[in-house]
Amino acid sequence: AVMLFVAVVLSGTLISIAALLVAEHAGRLFPPRDTGRLLLWAVLENFGIRQYFSLLRAAGYLRMFKGVTAWEKAERKGFADRDAKRQDGAI
Repeated sequence: AVMLFVAVVLSGTLISIAALLVAEHAGRLFPPRDTGRLLLWAVLENFGIRQYFSLLRAAGYLRMFKGVTAWEKAERKGFADRDAKRQDGAI
């Protein structure tokens, strides 16, 4: 299990760094300081957030297999005050 975790983290880090290098090769997009920050985040993103998104993805698949295919009803708030003023000619 530890070897698999290390392999996943290394492959994720390498993919992120490769994407950054390809973008930098296409043209200087970021100042050197920001490039350093992006390299740091390329490593850090593999601890926590990637696992969280994997859990969300798995939960979504479980909901799909259970037959839940619709989004939940969203309560509309609208722009009633703004629309009322627009009809009165205030805007």
